[in-house]
Amino acid sequence: MSNLRKLIRVLVALAVATVVVAVVPATPAAAAACQVVDYTPYNGGRAYATNSDGRQEWFGRGPVGYDYVLHDYQNDNLNWTGTSYRLGGETIGKPTAVRNRDNRLVVFVVGTDHQVYFKYQTNPGSSWDWQGWFSLGGYASANPLALVNHDGRIEVFIRGSDNALHHRWQNLDYSWSNWVTLGGGLTSFPWGERSSDGKLVINVRGTDCYHYSIWQTSPGGSWSAWHQWGYIG
Repeated sequence: MSNLRKLIRVLVALAVATVVVAVVPATPAAAAACQVVDYTPYNGGRAYATNSDGRQEWFGRGPVGYDYVLHDYQNDNLNWTGTSYRLGGETIGKPTAVRNRDNRLVVFVVGTDHQVYFKYQTNPGSSWDWQGWFSLGGYASANPLALVNHDGRIEVFIRGSDNALHHRWQNLDYSWSNWVTLGGGLTSFPWGERSSDGKLVINVRGTDCYHYSIWQTSPGGSWSAWHQWGYIG
């Protein structure tokens, strides 16, 4: 009976917490002030990716007034070269980078024409030798997000010109799907991860300044409805 009482207390506490979240609306003034911001959790404006041999590389945008992509990499002794190498291209936001199924790093950016572009290593770990840039088209405001599915296929997410979430994914033969909308109304760039159960989870800030999430209902599968969480201002 003691354990039953404890369980009831826990369930009541969870129910109360859920109600509290649900009844805290954004005021009209707060919603009106919900301007587009960058909630993408990058470290110092850089995106990091890890080679198959464990060496890291970072990718970032050039200094103010210079739109090219910069990167640096660790040597075999895991020390950084200390030189910001130019990968060319023109970007209006922060890059995102992942390791493909063939172990080559791939970096994605949004160009000054608002299309999504990518560049990849010629060989796995060839930090100094790259191919591209190649266009994935689309229209992105800035700051794409690339994640890797449970089967190694890359999936790219952007905030489109309609402020909805759009995505495009690799097929098993390395070709790409068309852009598909997941809906929503975004005032942030998307951020997310692959959860421990293999499903991709995407987070955004909505037009009401609330945190929203959408996730795959199965690894690599279809997508859930949007779920609202707490107010994040």
